[in-house]
Amino acid sequence: PTPIEQQLENIVEELKNEYMKQPAPVLLVSENGGADASYVAKAQELLENYGIPYHNISYGILEGRTISETMLTLVDTLSGTPNLALVPSNSEAFVSDALRNLDICHNYGNTKVTVFGMPKWRNFETINVELYHKVNLHLSIPYFVDYTSAEVDKFLLTYRALYNTEPTQFAFQGYDVATYFIKQCSTYGDNWNLMLGNSEDNMLQSTFRYRRSNDGGYINNGVRRIVYDNDWNVRRIR
Repeated sequence: PTPIEQQLENIVEELKNEYMKQPAPVLLVSENGGADASYVAKAQELLENYGIPYHNISYGILEGRTISETMLTLVDTLSGTPNLALVPSNSEAFVSDALRNLDICHNYGNTKVTVFGMPKWRNFETINVELYHKVNLHLSIPYFVDYTSAEVDKFLLTYRALYNTEPTQFAFQGYDVATYFIKQCSTYGDNWNLMLGNSEDNMLQSTFRYRRSNDGGYINNGVRRIVYDNDWNVRRIR
């Protein structure tokens, strides 16, 4: 899978794309003294490199009940242009509180908020998924199956016919890995490993985009950007 740092870079790039379409206030929301300090620092670096001005909101869980008032002083509550909030945290408790506060802002006046989060959020169990849809949550993740794809539909029908059951995530992963590397070997022969950086392949669940690493090996930078939209769909946008 793509390293978490690369996934963070990718989601900040998506935030930049949204900001360039229609500039709006950007909030960087983080936990004061939390375990994700390195991700917060990286997010700050990326935003500054892109030249995107932002409001830094860092607070502890015990301050959560009053922080929404601070947020409301920083967001656009009139125009209806979506405010952008980046929350580089993997703490389920903090993310739950941050989303609650951002939702309070979302429900105030003509305020709209679009949130950009971390891939681990997909596995959170205590957060109401309805909140993800209300704030149009954007994520950059290594694995996502688009069930509207004709290739996925073909795989499902074949798998069900062969095994009389539904494919799991590991079935998709095994198929993707085998298909990708068999194709590489078939195309390039014994030198297939030297040609990894020459293509980008969209498989059923994964995207393979290999880049040379500092140690001479390769890192897969392929990710998929998804959004939880207001129609209660989770769809791939890139």
